[in-house]
Amino acid sequence: MVGADVASVLLNDCGEVVGFSARPGGSTEPALTALAGTDLRGILDSLSIAPPVSAHTCLSEIAVARTKAEQAAVQAQQAKAEASRAQS
Repeated sequence: MVGADVASVLLNDCGEVVGFSARPGGSTEPALTALAGTDLRGILDSLSIAPPVSAHTCLSEIAVARTKAEQAAVQAQQAKAEASRAQS
């Protein structure tokens, strides 16, 4: 990121670094340019720097809630089927 002032680190929902936002060097412009995680990975690879990679998949709170809701829907359907069998 030569010639740029790093303005902030971009994090995913799990707090893992996925990129940086930068302002062109010497600029007072409020506009920022984001460096995506894939681009960052390419730069680190070209410099023979191997950052640690997380062994788990990061799920947002929304994804976790959606998964729980889907599981609850399946359980409700199973309970409904069991209730129908019990009534017969």
